[in-house]
Amino acid sequence: MGGIMRSSVCEGQYFCLITHKIEQRFEAFTLISLLRDKLIGFDDDSLARLSLIVTLHCKVNLLMRTSHSAIASSVKPTDEVKSMQQDSIIEAKQVRSQQTQEKLLNALNNCLKEDFFEHISIAQITEQAGVSVGTFYRRFKNKEALLPYLYQDFGTQQRAWVLSLTTVKQESLAQQVQYIIDNCCEFLSSNAGVLRTLHLNSRLYPEILPTSQLSERSQEYREIAAMLIQHSTEINHPQPSMACDMATFMMINGLIEKILYQDLTPAIASPLAMAEHCKQLGAMIVGYLTAKPE
Repeated sequence: MGGIMRSSVCEGQYFCLITHKIEQRFEAFTLISLLRDKLIGFDDDSLARLSLIVTLHCKVNLLMRTSHSAIASSVKPTDEVKSMQQDSIIEAKQVRSQQTQEKLLNALNNCLKEDFFEHISIAQITEQAGVSVGTFYRRFKNKEALLPYLYQDFGTQQRAWVLSLTTVKQESLAQQVQYIIDNCCEFLSSNAGVLRTLHLNSRLYPEILPTSQLSERSQEYREIAAMLIQHSTEINHPQPSMACDMATFMMINGLIEKILYQDLTPAIASPLAMAEHCKQLGAMIVGYLTAKPE
C-alpha cells in the first residue's frame, strides 16, 4: 500500500511539470522518456499510467482550445485539418538534407522492428542514423514530426505491394479470397512495427495523414475489392459491389487487429494461431459473399 501511495505522490509531482511542457509543444511519451532517469522508483506500469493520464489530459485541453478557437475565429475545424494535412510534409530541397532525412527515416524503421514508437528516443534514432541530435532538431521539432514521412514511405511500399497483388487472378472466389488474406497477412506482419505506429498515431494526430495519401489508400481498397468482383458469377449477394467493399474491410480489419493487438480485445476473441485465423477468416468472407438471399 505504501508503494502505491509513494507512486501516486511521485506521479502527482511530475504531472504538472509534464503538462506544462506539453503546452510548449512537447509530447507526453517523449517527455517521460527524457525524464525516465529522474523518475526514481517508477516501474513500467507507473510510467504507462502516467503517460496515459497526461495524454488524455492534454487531449481534452486541446479539444477545448480548438473548440474555443473555432468559435472565436469562425473557422471550421475541418478546414484547419485539411490545411494541416496539406502542410504536414515539407520536402527537403538540398541533397544533404534529403540524405539526412532518408537516414533518419531508415533509422526509425529499424528501431520500430525492436521497440514501440513511444519507447524510442530521439537519441536512439540519431545514433542509428549516424547523425547528431542537433542535426535532427534542425530538421524536425520532435520525433512525431517524422510520422508524416513515415506514413508516406509506408504508403509507397503498400502501393507497390497492391500493384503486385492485383495482377494475380485465382480460379475461384474461395481461392481469390484466401490468396488476398494470406498475402495481406504476410505484408502486414512484416511491417507490424511501422503499421502499429501509424495505426495508433493517425487516430491521435489525423494531421499526419496527407489528403493525397488517404485518397490513395481508398483507391487501393477499391482495387482489392475489384479482385473479388472478378468472380461475380459466384457472388450471390444482392449488391455485389457493396459486398466486396465490405469483404475487403472485414479482411483488412480482421488481420490488423490480430497482428497488431493479438493479446488485447477484440483480438482475444480469436485465440487461434495466425494460420488458422486466416483460414477461418477466409471461410467466413466466402460464406458472406456466396450466401443466397432468403
